[in-house]
Amino acid sequence: VPSCDHEFFCKQSERMVNYVKLLANPIVECSPTVCLDKTKVSDPVVLLVSPQAGGAGTQVEVLVKNLPAFAANDVSVIVLGTLSKQRVSVSSLQQDVGSTLMASQGVLRFEAPQFTSPDDFARVEISTTVGGKARVVAFEFEYLPQIS
Repeated sequence: VPSCDHEFFCKQSERMVNYVKLLANPIVECSPTVCLDKTKVSDPVVLLVSPQAGGAGTQVEVLVKNLPAFAANDVSVIVLGTLSKQRVSVSSLQQDVGSTLMASQGVLRFEAPQFTSPDDFARVEISTTVGGKARVVAFEFEYLPQIS
């Protein structure tokens, strides 16, 4: 018995695969229960950033709500200044138990990169793509001058 192409099946009804639900309860046959209305996926919100300032090498923790991702490599962090744009790797992403694509809360960690712009503040963008749509949230991180 060939297994269902869930992606194709859900697209027929303008929906997306709820991969979190499918991973938790794998099914072979096509079923609308594994499809999710894309509009039900919430936009992420930053609840807390710690610390809010630092220099290159600072370990930054971000408490984020409704980031529809469950693996660090599904998330992109970009640090922007007037003269620079750097992609930073996410060191970890831990979603709370019970988190779904529609509602979640978790902690994302990354290391602040060297900042080459003359600005005091960098714009940090956290993003992930779900159902073909980018979900982005941003916050300001203050770069403190290096004291030598």
